[in-house]
Amino acid sequence: MQKEIQNYIGDFSLDYTNAAIFGKMQLQVNKYLILITNSQCVGQLLGHEIYLIKQLVFYPLSESEVIHKNDQVYIEMIKSIVCDDSCYYSLTYNLTHSLQLKKNRNRFAINHKYLEDIENKTYVINGCVQIYNNATLTFCQIVRRECLRQGRRFTQRGCDQQGNCTNYTEIEDVYQINKSTYSFVQVRGSLPFKWSQVPYLNPKPSIQIDSNSDNNIELCNAHLFTQIQYYREMFILNLIDRKGKQQKLGNYFQQILESFQRREIQYFWFDFHQERANLNKLVDEISSVLEQYGYYQIANQNTKLISEQKGVFRVNCMSCIDRTNVVQYLISKFILEEIIQDAGLEDSLESIHKRIWINSGNQLSKLYSGTNSLKNDYIKYGKQTKSGMIVDATLSTRRYFLNHFNDYHIQNSIDLTLGLWDMNDSRFHNYKFENSLQKCILIFFLMMFVFNFLNLGILSPALSFLVLNYFPQIYQVRSILTQ
Repeated sequence: MQKEIQNYIGDFSLDYTNAAIFGKMQLQVNKYLILITNSQCVGQLLGHEIYLIKQLVFYPLSESEVIHKNDQVYIEMIKSIVCDDSCYYSLTYNLTHSLQLKKNRNRFAINHKYLEDIENKTYVINGCVQIYNNATLTFCQIVRRECLRQGRRFTQRGCDQQGNCTNYTEIEDVYQINKSTYSFVQVRGSLPFKWSQVPYLNPKPSIQIDSNSDNNIELCNAHLFTQIQYYREMFILNLIDRKGKQQKLGNYFQQILESFQRREIQYFWFDFHQERANLNKLVDEISSVLEQYGYYQIANQNTKLISEQKGVFRVNCMSCIDRTNVVQYLISKFILEEIIQDAGLEDSLESIHKRIWINSGNQLSKLYSGTNSLKNDYIKYGKQTKSGMIVDATLSTRRYFLNHFNDYHIQNSIDLTLGLWDMNDSRFHNYKFENSLQKCILIFFLMMFVFNFLNLGILSPALSFLVLNYFPQIYQVRSILTQ
């Protein structure tokens, strides 16, 4: 690795201890070699050290050794995504691979498009890696976000024209106990057809189905076909509400699934909010399938195959971060109990298992919505507490403002990092969305002040929203979001 880096940069001063090549990227003016120059070791898995990226350096591959001023804004956008404590790599292990699955895994590498002519390839994943060790075992959770369609909560929903789903994530729990290594994989992702929610001040935007039934059936089929190729069998667990706006979406998805029958796919619609007081009911419903799918196990210093995982659970809610995380924790807990029994382990992993799932849930939620995950009480205590309700309300309010003020620019940064956006597109420089929304908020509070001054009391918010709808800024926000 050191020799290859020196071939590009010569005697450039660099600590090569954990240095790696992120890739080569053409920006608006120059092409750059991107180096990982600072990282933090988060632990070891199977003897391989895993690092969290802390710093990138962009080295111009041109006669000039100075970063062009027109490229600087794009470099900062890329750093904001890669250096935000969510990207991991190993110099000796391909983190895109699960223990069982090693084919078609570049979709989990955030830098795979930039490694074409790099000899020593280092694949970087976006997500979360946590490692716990004690005298008798190692527990490692690897969260891999697919890099084909990443985004923010209301700027990306559904799937693209190739069937790649928003917020698609694979979570692998790895346990090393005695002389055996166990692995269990789950996935999550947005409902696999074209739909959206455009946020214009409404905290719960209307749901739009954005394509005709024939096209959406084709997209859903394409997505599920690739999943069967990867995982052989799939159990789809849908957690959205059976009432209100979400019911329409759930009914539409169910109709799509009924239009093509595949023996490899099972489907269950479980209304999380309706059944939240008795989530053990869900585990009972799916326990036979969990036992049928099983887990991956190798023994004798990882040379002897004991068992393979025969299928995967695909869990979704609306955003695949809050309800989904609770249910995937329960699924993981069920499998962990099976593994502990098989290994004859007497130690309890309950507290560390909860902590790791809360941490990874918070990380995935931050990457998609900007805040920690809601509903963590269900993992901590098995039920929602009053203090937890206050925390969730606070997080929901924060999400509302973040989703309206920040997400447009962050979506640009994500697309740029993944190589999905043209740097010459004018919308890269279009911050009218943030400015327009700020004006909308300002107008709203001015109207509130006026109506309160007129002693209209509780009518003030409703009248303020009504008046706001006649200002041109609200139309500007809507038009920019729907471009």
